[in-house]
Amino acid sequence: MADPEQGPDDATPQSGKPWLLPALLSGVLVLILALRSVFGLWPIDAGPAGQSADLPQDSKGSVSLTIDFGEGRRDEIPGVPWSEGQTVVDAMKLARLAGQPLEFQYISSGETGFLTSIGGVENEGVGGRNWQYEVNGERAQVSFCVQPLQPGDGVLWTLAPQP
Repeated sequence: MADPEQGPDDATPQSGKPWLLPALLSGVLVLILALRSVFGLWPIDAGPAGQSADLPQDSKGSVSLTIDFGEGRRDEIPGVPWSEGQTVVDAMKLARLAGQPLEFQYISSGETGFLTSIGGVENEGVGGRNWQYEVNGERAQVSFCVQPLQPGDGVLWTLAPQP
């Protein structure tokens, strides 16, 4: 029971730092968002499902993306605007931001960036089919996060067993 001498504010224990909990929660939220963004785990909002928009045309040229799921399913995204320093992941993000139906997930970034799924189809792991890519018919030797592209390049993603 509260002491009759205490006022209404005195009955509730207070630490003297009411801002501490909100500040800590804000800090944790900022840290989570930063880590997810840095490691490529933050999904990019491509707009409502099924919405498609024309990619902006750029006089510097363009690249194309093809996704081969196997069993006759193949998605083609031509005319993705190219820019200096663009990588495969940059082209995929740009296509998605422009409203193309390109859903993909990956982990990490830079030389360790690794694609884990496209269109909801995940890598199957050791002994299974996994996403592999090539540029202009040449099998990739580096992460798609660092593979540079040039105007006119064609990127082909294939779900296939490891060669």
